[in-house]
Amino acid sequence: MAGNASMENERRILVVGAAGGVGRRTCKEVCRQFGPGALVVGDCRAAQGQELARALGKDVSWRFVDVNHGDSIKNAVADVDAVIVAAQQKEPLVQAVCAQYRIVCLDITFSPDFVHKVERLQEKASSQGAVLVAAAGLFPGLSGIIAKYACEVFEHVESIDVGMLQNTNGSAGPTGIADMLGLFAQPATFRKNGAQQLYPGFTVKREFAYPEPFGRHKQRLINFYEASVVAERCHTQAVNYWTGFDKSGFNGLLAVLNKIGILSLFNSQRLRMGLARTVGFFKGRTEPQSEPIAVTVEVSGTQGGKPCGATVSVTGPSDYGTTAMCVVAMAKLILNKCVQANGVCFPMDIFSLHLLLDAINSKDVALYESPAKV
Repeated sequence: MAGNASMENERRILVVGAAGGVGRRTCKEVCRQFGPGALVVGDCRAAQGQELARALGKDVSWRFVDVNHGDSIKNAVADVDAVIVAAQQKEPLVQAVCAQYRIVCLDITFSPDFVHKVERLQEKASSQGAVLVAAAGLFPGLSGIIAKYACEVFEHVESIDVGMLQNTNGSAGPTGIADMLGLFAQPATFRKNGAQQLYPGFTVKREFAYPEPFGRHKQRLINFYEASVVAERCHTQAVNYWTGFDKSGFNGLLAVLNKIGILSLFNSQRLRMGLARTVGFFKGRTEPQSEPIAVTVEVSGTQGGKPCGATVSVTGPSDYGTTAMCVVAMAKLILNKCVQANGVCFPMDIFSLHLLLDAINSKDVALYESPAKV
């Protein structure tokens, strides 16, 4: 039960949580990159999963998979080459099964607690020669790869600021809404010049210059797990992550809701999904609209002994759409042996920026670079 297909058109990619918002985008991207015959739709919601498989074409297959039951996972991963996890798990059972059978596994989850659980599988995965990629999406994922790339021209890196401009029209599902709004409620640490200070979440502001047509936007400091990964790889503690929406009034509303304690409710396991579904219901009543996003990394440091700065940005069609493009391209590069990887990895440990963008191969994803300036 291992993924050993030799030709790309023979690949089989299982998407777990396929019927969810980002899962559906990921399924469509697998079809674009590998062809419909490569896609295996996996979900515990049989009716939605089967309906999705039919809608994507007669060559698409469907399998029931419950991430809380090991036997269900083992049955679902039979004869697949890679598994993309777009569903939240309490325990990394999918990763454990993939490690056992040497199946490539990529997970877009960014919960620190869950990522730590995946990291505990390092010995098992590496001894089996399995590849388990954690936090393999847009933000985190591509954002860390951009940060690492932006640092390459510097002799010494002083600070890294990573900003993601989200779209108010974004079609996030309940889990995405709960995760993001809960994140905004968490206290965030600002790091600069060797010092750090803790602030209430979503209060400290910083302006970023995004590529046109986005322009300049004030973003807000968040407590984001990938910052610690970037800090370790790029050898600086002054790494800060920022985000916000393209409409300042909406950011202001969220800041008020956070101040009076509403957003903290999204961190309650009992309340978070019910609240998120309510928010999603009202968002869903609007007509679908364009929802482009941008990620910008600004780095300061020294080059040739002189202080300088550089900016690198990537724009994409949407949060979920770009996440799907990233994780499927990562799977493609690993399966085609374009990169070397073993055990539990983060995307920035494996992929270079240009290699990943070339693998994404979409005119909807664009790179903008500002050379280091003294």
